[in-house]
Amino acid sequence: MTPDDWIRLAPDAVTAVAALLGGTGAIIGVNTWKKQLRGQHAYDVARKTYLALLQVRETLDALRSPFFLPDEVWTAMKEDESSRSDPEEPREVDVSLSAYRHRWNAVVVPMQTLDMLVLEAEIVISPTIREVFGDLRKVVATVKVAMDHTMDRQKKKKNDATPLSDLDLRQYEILHVRGRNDPITKELEAVIAKFATLLRPHLGGSTKAV
Repeated sequence: MTPDDWIRLAPDAVTAVAALLGGTGAIIGVNTWKKQLRGQHAYDVARKTYLALLQVRETLDALRSPFFLPDEVWTAMKEDESSRSDPEEPREVDVSLSAYRHRWNAVVVPMQTLDMLVLEAEIVISPTIREVFGDLRKVVATVKVAMDHTMDRQKKKKNDATPLSDLDLRQYEILHVRGRNDPITKELEAVIAKFATLLRPHLGGSTKAV
């Protein structure tokens, strides 16, 4: 080819190279955009999961409190009143039983939310998060059994003078003895730490077990 031929072909070659580079840049841009979307999605799921987890912790701690505030008892009694299908149905004599049910309902809500979030978190965060959620359910179930046992005992105590058994005392301790060294608190903190380990990388390291 003569120098004149090269001169004529140069613009076309430059255009082709520019198009190739532009296409490559577009592909890189799309891939980057997809990664950003996936990262944002994982962040949103992780944030919502951790928030629901902390709500479970707070409502479970409230459930285990041995003290009932007047407003809490009043709200619980109103809920019982509105849920009675038969107006002639006897009202709960022991208001603490109504309060227990009210507290348990408060635990159920974030647990249901967390259950749904874990389904998505298994895909975008880690499949092992389902196992950790199972550990949390065991802790919550242990407290629920203790609450049910204590409620049954309170219903019977008016007509039963039998002293508290070892089982009664053990269930009461599970339900009401709180503190950083009690078994339930330790188990719950361990579960939260496992969740934090899985969620922290998707939250920019802002998650910590508390």
